[in-house]
Amino acid sequence: MNKLYKGEIGMNKVIAAVFLGGSIFLSNLVLAEDLTVYLKETAIKKYDLGEKGDSVPDLITRSGNLFFKLDGPAVGTYYTKSMVTHIDANNFNIREFVVEFNLPDGEILTMDYAKVEQGKVAGKGFKHRGVVLGGTGAYSGIRGSYDHSYESDKVSTFILHIQK
Repeated sequence: MNKLYKGEIGMNKVIAAVFLGGSIFLSNLVLAEDLTVYLKETAIKKYDLGEKGDSVPDLITRSGNLFFKLDGPAVGTYYTKSMVTHIDANNFNIREFVVEFNLPDGEILTMDYAKVEQGKVAGKGFKHRGVVLGGTGAYSGIRGSYDHSYESDKVSTFILHIQK
């Protein structure tokens, strides 16, 4: 009888561990969601901060309006900073790409390092992925990743893969 009792305790521990692990996995799935926002640029500025011409630490800033639906009303604003951090020998440069989204319920901050053709600004057809660093308000404590693509030189789509 004593051996059976110890065996039952061991099995109960295994069942409890499987249940707990599964619960943690499923809770992450439940708390993950995609948020799609559309950006329409209203301003772009280029700053030649290093040596004359394309060089480290040249800067491109953009700002504009945010939309939940491309043909819907503006729901907020966005600001980007794209700074050249490295010049590649193959006519490309690496840029630190930071975006802040100002939405009705809080802000979201994202970041990436992206490879862009030397002397060009990212535009139609350009795509990259990055990380969601965090947020404020309703977005406080978020993390995740994003996919960003330009539909035209002035309109782009961010799909934020958010986990809380």
